[in-house]
Amino acid sequence: MLQTIIQRNLKAQLNGKAIKPILISGRAGIGKSASVKGAAKELGATVYEISIPSTPLELMSGLPEFVDTKVNYSISGINNVRGTIWSVPELVASANRMADANPNGCIILIDDLHEANKSMEAVMYQLLLERRLGDFALRPNVAIVATMNDTSASNFKGISAAVKSRLNLLEYKFIYTEYMEKFGNKLHYVVSTFLQDQPQFALEVEHTKLEASGNPRNYEFLSNELKLYREEEIAEMALPLARQYMSREASLAMETHINYIMAMNMGKTVKDRVIIDINKAEPVQQILYAHISNYCHTVEDAAYLTKLIKANITSESFIGFLAANLRIAYEQYSNDKETGSRALLALISYMFEDNSLITLTATEEKAYKQIKLSKSELKTILDVFREYIL
Repeated sequence: MLQTIIQRNLKAQLNGKAIKPILISGRAGIGKSASVKGAAKELGATVYEISIPSTPLELMSGLPEFVDTKVNYSISGINNVRGTIWSVPELVASANRMADANPNGCIILIDDLHEANKSMEAVMYQLLLERRLGDFALRPNVAIVATMNDTSASNFKGISAAVKSRLNLLEYKFIYTEYMEKFGNKLHYVVSTFLQDQPQFALEVEHTKLEASGNPRNYEFLSNELKLYREEEIAEMALPLARQYMSREASLAMETHINYIMAMNMGKTVKDRVIIDINKAEPVQQILYAHISNYCHTVEDAAYLTKLIKANITSESFIGFLAANLRIAYEQYSNDKETGSRALLALISYMFEDNSLITLTATEEKAYKQIKLSKSELKTILDVFREYIL
């Protein structure tokens, strides 16, 4: 719902409609800026992002240049006095340049508006109300949107009524189910399964203590960092890795979760070709087994995975989560054929009978043809897969 409001507002601005920009307020790290970037991607617009704390005033005001003038303004009669003109502000020049280069326009994203000091607020008045700075106006296909944190722990001390009156206020709330549905399958499977099993840590209490607190932004960064380590290294360094991004309580729970994953030994399950009955597994194991594709590296492993799917054809949640992971495998292979799993991509090609992904080798064809799926079984799998992959 909020995403729709953001997107419609930006689209109206990009089309030159007279509508106030949105100010998105909410907790730090819950995806306010990400929601704007998501809307921009849907609209095909370029994002020009500035962060108020790190933005010099000169970016907004331009710089003075001295010029000769024929008019003498000196009351003391001094001759040869030079005048001053101002260069185009970098913000206007950059935004207009991006708008000219992209027929879908440019979106100026002003982050951390609550950090604006009095001088910056004075500049904002004209930008937000008149869409210009000094004598320099924004192109009609430039939109503006701002974000701010709204808690004292994030240094929020209020915002000028004059600035506030120039914006539509939109409170952005973190909703766990929406977050997991949209971003869960993009996280490292250790983080994703941890949040599925321990949802109370998805957004921890914000504070100013010398301790991290878990939030969506931190979990994204933790996911990126975990990709740098082998599984045994993650298990060995679980606590110090987690403490960088979440509270001690959450970190201890993460350590326990990682130890549980190691004890399950899914690599051995794949190697031994064990056909598990997902419905008989413990709830946390059901979540984890949906990520067993991370342990499939050969054509034979992928063939085993298909047999596992067939054996658990009635477990739609298992097949659905597995499909999401296969989508990730597809994207990884598309982006980097050295690190992506060709075996899993070949499995997807086999499932969809689609040679546009890759052309199956004779070995791959032979391995997958040994798996006998009935038309009804294949249809059940494809119906769920299409929801997550296509």
